[in-house]
Amino acid sequence: MVEFLAGNEKHRKAISGARGGLATSIMHLAELYFIVLREFGVGAANDSLTAFGQYENAIKADDVKKGMALRLESRRKRVDLSYADAIGYTISSRLGAKFLTGDRAFNDLPNVEMVR
Repeated sequence: MVEFLAGNEKHRKAISGARGGLATSIMHLAELYFIVLREFGVGAANDSLTAFGQYENAIKADDVKKGMALRLESRRKRVDLSYADAIGYTISSRLGAKFLTGDRAFNDLPNVEMVR
């Protein structure tokens, strides 16, 4: 979402062409809000939260379980996934959607759309 707002054309195309719509979690919205707040101020942060908040999907207990199992498995392989990304990936899996990321840690996982 940050790359989209920054005008990254690859992210704009990926988000605009998302089949089945977009989905995000409250944790990714919090990250977005913080970054936009830090870089552009409260007005822009509020606007970005309003724009992307409509795509919020609730985090279910099963998402936490699967996400943290994925995070632990990844750490054992010396790959450090954030809590937000591990849970976000499990939410996208539950919804049958692709997980849009530029994080190389997700290279080998199914249903990932890598955008840089």
